[in-house]
Amino acid sequence: MTNDVMGKRRDIPSVIIPSDLLAQRRLQVLHSYFQWWTEILAAEYGIEKAKELAIKWGRQKGIHTARLYKTYLKKKGVAPDDLYSLLLETGRSGDILGERYKVWIDGDRGFAQTLVCPTEKMFAQLGLGVECCVKQCDAFMEETWKAIPSVAYKRTKRIDKDQSCEWEFWVVK
Repeated sequence: MTNDVMGKRRDIPSVIIPSDLLAQRRLQVLHSYFQWWTEILAAEYGIEKAKELAIKWGRQKGIHTARLYKTYLKKKGVAPDDLYSLLLETGRSGDILGERYKVWIDGDRGFAQTLVCPTEKMFAQLGLGVECCVKQCDAFMEETWKAIPSVAYKRTKRIDKDQSCEWEFWVVK
């Protein structure tokens, strides 16, 4: 990479970073961006307005994620009634954010439980609170699952009351 600094050119040597460490550092940077933006919003408009905007942010993430899922699931050939594969693929996408899920099928119902959620920790650290995290996540889920109209869901646990988040899913017939 070549930069022009004060009329002088210099080459900046590439740094080789293992991919798992690079992913972790990128996630930390993204979280810090959100932290700084939230601090600015809270200072400018107050914490309640920042919470309201965080919920809108969750909804917007869901709209975008729904678009991605429509394309991705079709490309992967996941059948709209294959509940287990749908849960695996959607849960796997959370890995990008450092989330971890447990998914299982019990009869005609599927379940997904959050084991690790960096967003919950981030919301608590930012002063937005875990309840706000749940509300933005519900807005996210509402928009995201519009991409898969063959599946209905309901939240069965929430981190602010039950120590984890969990959802039940079923194929709409």
